[in-house]
Amino acid sequence: MTISKKIDLIGFLISLLCAIHCGILPILLTLAPFSGLAFMESPIVEGLIVLVSLFIAILSLSQGFTKLHKKKTPLITAITGFTIIFICQIWANEQLETILMVTGASAIALAHLINWKLCEIHHKKS
Repeated sequence: MTISKKIDLIGFLISLLCAIHCGILPILLTLAPFSGLAFMESPIVEGLIVLVSLFIAILSLSQGFTKLHKKKTPLITAITGFTIIFICQIWANEQLETILMVTGASAIALAHLINWKLCEIHHKKS
């Protein structure tokens, strides 16, 4: 597995974990006092997940675009996902937050999956 594929896999998994985190967090928060999971609600934890996802997306998707497939679809999909997340952090109310965060994280995971597939197609042609 190439470095680019490994980075995409890591980015995909982190984005998927972020989507799961955002989707399950409201349920876990009701149990948090009993399970020691209150730290999951922390804006610092959420911020770190988003920053790590952003760093990996920039690294992975830019390499796929500039060095291999030259397709903008993964970049546009990731930018859309991060935009949804950032808008959610600034303006969303509690009812919309879960839906928007899961949607944004899923878009980022999809961007990594698309990039991975485009890189595979490029390598098969070479």
